[in-house]
Amino acid sequence: MSIFTSPRFDARVALLWGDRWWIEGRSEPVAFGEFARAAETLLAEFGDARPARLRLVYQPAFLASTAVNGPQGGRSTLREALQEEYPSLGDETLAWSYEPLAPGPQSGATLLHYETQAGLYALVASLHEAGIEVEGVWPLATALNLVPTEWPDMGALTVVAVADRQTFVFRHTPMGVREVERGFGAEAAALALAAARQAVARADTALHVVSLDAAGDRLADTVLQIEEPGGRRASWHHLVNAVRTLSVRQPNQMLPGISRLTLRRLAQGATAVVLLAVGALAVEQGLHLRARQRMMAARSAEVITLRQDVAALRANESEAHRLRTAIARLQPGPVACGALLRALPRSLPLEIVLTRVRADRNGFTVEGGVAGPGLTSATWHSWRAGLQTDSHPWRLTEPLPLAPVTAFALKGQWQ
Repeated sequence: MSIFTSPRFDARVALLWGDRWWIEGRSEPVAFGEFARAAETLLAEFGDARPARLRLVYQPAFLASTAVNGPQGGRSTLREALQEEYPSLGDETLAWSYEPLAPGPQSGATLLHYETQAGLYALVASLHEAGIEVEGVWPLATALNLVPTEWPDMGALTVVAVADRQTFVFRHTPMGVREVERGFGAEAAALALAAARQAVARADTALHVVSLDAAGDRLADTVLQIEEPGGRRASWHHLVNAVRTLSVRQPNQMLPGISRLTLRRLAQGATAVVLLAVGALAVEQGLHLRARQRMMAARSAEVITLRQDVAALRANESEAHRLRTAIARLQPGPVACGALLRALPRSLPLEIVLTRVRADRNGFTVEGGVAGPGLTSATWHSWRAGLQTDSHPWRLTEPLPLAPVTAFALKGQWQ
C-alpha cells in the first residue's frame, strides 16, 4: 500500500519513464506495460487519494530529444524554422517543447523535445477526466538539469539517471551545447559507465548520478567507484524537488497555453466547444437539407425531361412500325424484283429460252421453253437450285422435278 506524504495543497510529482511510473511518496516504480494503460495504472495507484494537481515528468520511449539551432523568438518562430526538418512540430496531435535558447556565442542553440507518436494529450485528457489537473509536463532532461541546486563552478554538467535496464544522460557541455543519450536493456549500464568516465575525464565537468530504484542504486555504486569520480549522488527525492522548481511558463513545458487552466475552466471550455459543435452541426444539417431540396428539384426536372424523351421515342417507334407495315404491303419492291432478274440468267442453260416474267404483290411467274434437244435433268436441276437458295427473298412453289421438253412455267412467292 502506498503512502503519499505531499501536502494536499501541493501538486504531486510523477515521472513516466519508459514503461514505468515513479510516484512521489513511494520508493519503487510501478510498471504499466503498454502505453495505453499508463493513465489507468497511475489512477489505480492513487486510489482514493488522488491529487487535485499533478506535475508530470514525461519520458516515454517515443519522446526524442535533439540538439538544434533555431532563431531567437517564441514557439511559433521555432516551429516555422524547424518543422520542415522535424515534421512533428507541425502535427497538432504531437506534443513538443524546447529548452530556452542559449545566448551569447551559442545563440540559438537549444535542445528540442518532440513526440514521434501521439501519447501525451490523450494521457492528460484521461487524468483531467478523473479529476486531476495536470499543472505542467516536462521532459526528463529538463528536470535533470535542475537536480544540482547550484550551477557548478566548472561550467559544465553531466547528469546520469539510472534505473532497472534504463539509463538517461543529460549533458551541458563547456561549449554550451545540451545533449541527451538514452540506453535500454543490456546497453543501459554500459552507457552509464561511459558517460561517467567521459565526465570525470574532464576537469571542467561536474557529474551527478540519480538512482531511481534498487537496480539503479547498485549501478550508481558501480559508476561512482570509478577512479577519481568526483561525482555526487542523488535520488528520486532530489528529482522531485527539482521538478517543483520548474516554471510552467518556460518553453520546455510541453503543454503550452493549456497547462495552467483549472478544471473549471477546462469544463467551461469543453462546454463551449460542445455548444459550438452543436451549432456547427445544426448549420451543417441546414446546409445538407437545402442541398437535398435542390437535388430533389433537379431530379424532378430531370424526370420530366426523361418522360418527354421516352414519349418521343415511343412515337418514333410507332411511326417506324407503321412504315415497316406499309413497306411490307408494297412488296415486291424494286430490290426483290431486281434480285430476281439478276438471278434468272445466272448459270442459265443454253437449251433454255426465257420468254416472260410476271410479278405482283403475291408472287411471280417465269415462263420459257426448251430450244432443241440436249437439256438434261442435271443441268435443269442445277439452274433451278440456284434460284431456290435461302439467300433469295422468294421461294419457288412449282416443283417441276423433271426437265421440261418444251414450254415451262416457274412460280414463286415473295418472303
